[in-house]
Order: sequence, then structure tokens, then C-alpha cells
Amino acid sequence: MSLDAAATGTGSVVVSGKVRGGGGSVTVYRERPGSSREIAGSARLTADGSFSLVDRPQARPLLYRAVYVDTATGIPYAALLRQPIL
Repeated sequence: MSLDAAATGTGSVVVSGKVRGGGGSVTVYRERPGSSREIAGSARLTADGSFSLVDRPQARPLLYRAVYVDTATGIPYAALLRQPIL
């Protein structure tokens, strides 16, 4: 599973990534130090396993986490950004 995020000039953040061999959807969370994790949204996987979501966070810095639950096994897989979005 891969995850990337890029801030735009309009204050929104484009979160994208890819799940290998998956189908269904990914839940994207935003995380800030000292705050509870919040759901930013859900994105459907395309035929090649990629996903994209536009988030409009109220505050920064923040990190994003994407969670995919394998529909066949019920096992959750996750990816977390390593660099905060400022």
C-alpha cells in the first residue's frame, strides 16, 4: 500500500495512493499531534488499485493515514505519511 499527499494553493490537500491487488475502498484519516484521529473521507479504488481524495483541513500541521480492509480476509492494511503537511 502506498500513500502520498500534496497541499494545493487553495488550502486543500490531495491525498492519493495505491493498494496492490485490492478492490473496494480506502478510509483516509487526518491526524494532528495532541488531537483525536478524524476521518477525512473514503475513496473507491479504481481498477488498478489507485485512489484519490481531496481534503479541506481546518488546521495544520497534520499527517494522513489510509486504511484498506481486505474484503476476502478482513485484515486491515494501513499506510501513514512520514512528513507532515504544513
